[in-house]
Amino acid sequence: TIISPKGSQSTQTLDYIPGANILGYFASRYLKLNSDIDKHYAHNDDKFRALFLDDDLIFSNAYITLVDSEDNYMDFLPCPASIVREKNSDNFFNKVEYITDEDKPMSKIQGTYISFDEYDDVYFNKAITELEYHHKRHSDRTVGRALGNTDKEENGGELYQYHVLKKGQIFKGRIQGSKEKLNEIVKIIPKDSIINIGRSKTSQYAKASIKVLNTEVF
Repeated sequence: TIISPKGSQSTQTLDYIPGANILGYFASRYLKLNSDIDKHYAHNDDKFRALFLDDDLIFSNAYITLVDSEDNYMDFLPCPASIVREKNSDNFFNKVEYITDEDKPMSKIQGTYISFDEYDDVYFNKAITELEYHHKRHSDRTVGRALGNTDKEENGGELYQYHVLKKGQIFKGRIQGSKEKLNEIVKIIPKDSIINIGRSKTSQYAKASIKVLNTEVF
């Protein structure tokens, strides 16, 4: 899956799924299920406005997760900049709480997510990305390879390179709001739980599966 900031044409994916992308999926799905609503005037529909525009529902970012020994999906958050790692070691320090040894070089932890369990044990996790290649065919289908666009070959075809989230990873987020509105969101989820989120929805890069874990009253 390719997840990029709203409006961006970057071929580099984010390593998490922004809440705005999740909201966007549900809003688009709602309009697809309610085809009588003109998408250009969806803001005039009371139910659409209540679910997606009035800020009564909060769509959090979804971060990479792990399943613990009790089959629970762990909550990870971006690792604070104060957490550093001793080079060539598995020792980690929080510079807010500890004064690190100046004789021991420390390195920043980038692109890492952190979680604490009920025993205050610390877990680190990273989303895995990989390169994928996409071939835009030549306008002449008898040409079997991309020649590139030149002055002489405007439709010569191109070879694209995408940085994508590796298949099979699990991301966890939250949608917070009233029980009534959350039930409406659950109704929007396809029966097969397969959704398209992120860029390149017409190719294999956007397909994902969504699962409702549980509901909690705060």
